[in-house]
This record gives sequence, C-alpha cells and structure tokens, in this order.
Amino acid sequence: MGIVRCSPCASARRTHTVAALCVAALSVLSPASPASACTAFAVASDETVCGANLDWPEDLEGYVLVNPRGLEKTFVPWSGFGPSEHDGEPPTWVAKYASVTLTCFGRDFIEGGMNEQGLIIEQANLASVYPPDDGRPGVSSQQWMQYALDSFRDVGEVVEHLGDVRQDGEGWHFLVLDRSGDWAVVEFIDGSHVVHRAGRHEFGIITNATYEQCENHVPLDVRFGGELDIGSGDDSYGRFVRVAERLRDRRGAWLRYTPDAPADTTGARERWNALDRIDFAFALLDDVSVDDTQRSVVYDTGALRVYWKSWAHPEVRYIPLISVRSREGSGVRAVPMHAPLAGDATGALELLSDKQNLDLLEHVGALIGGRHDGDGCGK
Repeated sequence: MGIVRCSPCASARRTHTVAALCVAALSVLSPASPASACTAFAVASDETVCGANLDWPEDLEGYVLVNPRGLEKTFVPWSGFGPSEHDGEPPTWVAKYASVTLTCFGRDFIEGGMNEQGLIIEQANLASVYPPDDGRPGVSSQQWMQYALDSFRDVGEVVEHLGDVRQDGEGWHFLVLDRSGDWAVVEFIDGSHVVHRAGRHEFGIITNATYEQCENHVPLDVRFGGELDIGSGDDSYGRFVRVAERLRDRRGAWLRYTPDAPADTTGARERWNALDRIDFAFALLDDVSVDDTQRSVVYDTGALRVYWKSWAHPEVRYIPLISVRSREGSGVRAVPMHAPLAGDATGALELLSDKQNLDLLEHVGALIGGRHDGDGCGK
C-alpha cells in the first residue's frame, strides 16, 4: 500500500505493518491461483464511460475510497511476500490528484478507480509475465494502479511512464482510459509490456485472455460475419464478443435511449444524457455478469462520478469527484461496498482507520488463503 509518512515513528511502523500485510495477502493471487473472471470496457465518446465487473467465487467485502491530494506514499516491495526478489530502495511519491477507488484488499491496493482529471484504470485477471529483476523494486500491480491515478491526467502520460517502477505480483492486465475517449490496454507478456491503443484497435475491452486472442475471435463470430456462435458463451471470448457487438451498435443505443434524438442516424449526436449512458453501461455489465459477480462499477467522465452496485445491495449509488477535490492532505475516507444506500453516497463517507483496513485484510485473507487448487474463474 502507498503509505502516508507520519509521526511519531510508532505510527509509521504501524502503517508499514498494514502495508506489509496487504502485500502478504496479495501474494496469494499468483497466476496459478483461481482468479476473477472480470470484464471491463470503454464506451468512448465525447463523454467517455467505463464499465467493469469484479467476479470472484466467494463473497467479498470491500470499500469505495476517497483519496485526497497531497498524501506522501511509499511503494511496498513485493520481495519477501511474493514470487520475486528485488534490489534497491522503494520509491516514494506524493498524490497530485484526488481519486475515488474500489478495493477488497485495503487502502491503495485497488482494483479500479477514477481520478479528478477523468483518468480511469480497471483490471482483469491474466497470466502475466512481468519484467525480470533489474535493480528496481517489484511492486504490486494494485499499488501501481493507485500510483497512476495519483500521478497522471491522461492515457498518454500513463503509457509514457510505464517504466517508472517494475510491476510484479498479481497476474493482471489493464484498461486505461480518459475523458477524451482515448484508451489503452496494457499487458505484460514475456517480461515486456505490450500496449494496444485506441485508433489502432476498435474495441477497448478486457476479459481474461490476451487482447490479441480476444480480438482475433471477433471476426469468427456470427455477429461479425463469421460462422461460429462465440458470443453466447460466458468465457473470455464470449464476453469480449458480446461487449464488442454492443459497442459496435452503440450509435443505435444512443438513438434508442435518447428521447429527442432524430429518427435516423444521419448526424446523430454522440453526446448523450447522463442517466442514459449510465443505464446503458450497467445493462451491458448485467449482460456479461456471471453467478459470482461481486460488484459492477460505472465511471462517468462527463459528470465525474463513480457509480456502483453489489450483490448484497443492487441499488445504484455514486460518489461525485467534486466532493473530494477540496480536501488536500486530509485522510482517506471510505464507505462500505455493500452499504445499503441509494443515490449520492457522499454523506456516508467516514475516515478509514487502520483497524478497518486490517479487518478487511483478515476477511479476504481468510477467504482466499487456502485457495491454491487451480480451479475457479479467470476463463
């Protein structure tokens, strides 16, 4: 976890201990372990929307976190808790941008989020091969996601700074997008990062196979002129194809969902009502959800809001980024992922304590600590 530099020393040591426990819990999530069969996609327009499902075979707790600007943080090396070693001292950084993030593992070890500039990062399981030891510390991919949201304003900056730290740990790949509609899929294959950018590829989607594998299945499906019915399945290729079909037809979706749109597609606007674009994204997430979907989240760069719903409480609630912009240097605030709320959840935010962070780690550790049987999700 990125930690706040604080005093006295006992407080700093306690925060380091919390961070170390985070990494220890994350070490369970090696590529050989069962992993989430997640889906994430970008609906790129002049008001970009991102949708993502987190799927996991046990019921997870978690928080939606509000992270202010101005906190100084330190990378916790993966060495000693995970499968690789490292050399050198872990780097530090100061959060330049506020963000709203989602986590089942604790503060700064996130599974997705959006910052106040409209930069979004989401992930899905993938058997990744990260860069070899080269003198830089190997850091958790979850912590790298928080670092990117803290530090960068758009996709171009994230791609430019992929070499700032050496990613390690969880087997994931990433969907990065911003409010301009730019997006990139970032993967780590054979020890190097591979980036698929908007403009060279049609669909900003990740499931649990490589982007190239999924993209190659699209023209084989009957929905795209092929002869196979791939899109009816719930595996990685089926979910990718179904999302691709809906994104391909999104202009028709705007016409269908926007009451005052013209009857034909000529000159149809790509600016759509905020409620309509959120409904569209959640409907698409429902279409690719599976039996163990833990939560669905929609990031709206037009309104700068993070919406979510969970298996325990299906009402949609949201946190607006505007509520976090003026709290530089304040503590991290949180609302439980399954809180029985609806609408604006800002009023339910409370400071996240070390005890709450540790309790969350103990919960997830108990759930996944023994799951090394190689079964489960991530198909």
